[in-house]
Amino acid sequence: MWKFKVLVIDWGNTLCSTSANYETIADSAAKIFARNGVQMSANDYVMISNQVRFELRKELQGDIRRHKLGIHEERIAEKLGKKISEKIAESIDREIFESYLNNCYPREGAEHFLKEACREGIKVVLVSNSNLYKLRSEIRKIGFEKYFDDIICSEECGHEKSEGTPYQIVMKRAFEKNWASDLTEFLVVGDREEEDGAARRLGMEVVIIDKTPEAFEKLITKICKE
Repeated sequence: MWKFKVLVIDWGNTLCSTSANYETIADSAAKIFARNGVQMSANDYVMISNQVRFELRKELQGDIRRHKLGIHEERIAEKLGKKISEKIAESIDREIFESYLNNCYPREGAEHFLKEACREGIKVVLVSNSNLYKLRSEIRKIGFEKYFDDIICSEECGHEKSEGTPYQIVMKRAFEKNWASDLTEFLVVGDREEEDGAARRLGMEVVIIDKTPEAFEKLITKICKE
């Protein structure tokens, strides 16, 4: 018997993993940019993409704009002295994202964990720092839609997890729907203390899982013992 009533869980690197990275999609990404008037080599794409990712993370930490479609691609073009429209940047982003989507898969043990939660009658809420279009695409690709009672995305709610606001929204909705009546009835599961750990400030229990294949099995054992 699980003691909590609401499971609040992260998506990227918690439930979902990807074997894609800038290196594995570099050739196709460079060609996509070239078709839109921005010439670069695959090596250019890898180098500039990593640079832009770190820049945006530093500049826009806690700012939902860093999840906006096309922001990464627009900055890459600028680095190469090109100006592309917001519409073209979004189009490039969507096309490159398809390469990531093809390499998107559930983490080992993730589906079993969600099935166990649902079998116990737990309400499952997905909370993610993400772009809603990409998040829903990945969920559909993996086939996890049926496990979630609610989805809260930083782009949609206007706040990142590190601020704590998405967890306040979870709490408010859960209380309104009578899913829970006390903060002790929530369990937050994620992979990053600086993001998912923000729920601790509200009084929720938080578990940061490791990246081992046994992570979810160990979590189930821990929950059942408690």
